[in-house]
Amino acid sequence: MSDRPLRVAIAGETIPYMEGGLGYFLWSAVHGLADAEPSWRFKLVASSGFSQLADIRMPNVDVSFWDTAPVHRAAMKLLGKVLPKGAASQASYKLSQYVPSQSLRARWGDLAAMWATLGAVDAVWVPHFSIRWGGLSLMKNLRSVRAPILLTIHDIHPVFFPDDWSPQALEVFWKDFVPFAKRSQMHHNSHPVSEKGHR
Repeated sequence: MSDRPLRVAIAGETIPYMEGGLGYFLWSAVHGLADAEPSWRFKLVASSGFSQLADIRMPNVDVSFWDTAPVHRAAMKLLGKVLPKGAASQASYKLSQYVPSQSLRARWGDLAAMWATLGAVDAVWVPHFSIRWGGLSLMKNLRSVRAPILLTIHDIHPVFFPDDWSPQALEVFWKDFVPFAKRSQMHHNSHPVSEKGHR
């Protein structure tokens, strides 16, 4: 039994903003965990669109953002050249409703490299697996992680109501989410964590 603090990484990058239930869930969960286990160390990887996470001022929580700004700057620069002054921001907002920007940001932000720099952790908590953005695949991003993965199952709706989902989302669900969920279960079973937080 080791006396060192338990090190937990939190994969929060698939929750892009505070608004909505998932954002509040992540915010309150991080606060609750850090408060309940002050000796543990939490490393939260987040989308820079969820800027409120930077305001978490707890000594055992470290937040790392992957930069989404280059994509936004490039879009604004292009729109600024072809649209009248002041119209670029409105066009950028409307465009974001249709373009899978999280997928693009994941590819350009090199999330896998960020995860590879985290070093050894004792567990990884995944609060949400997005099946709407195929490019934001936690299966790919966490490939180098050898620690147990604890998955909060969110939205298995496609199993029961496949007609409500696009073919692309269903493909991500069956080819990415299902194997990832199985991997998480196997890791959890093969590396049990005791009540004290030590293997």
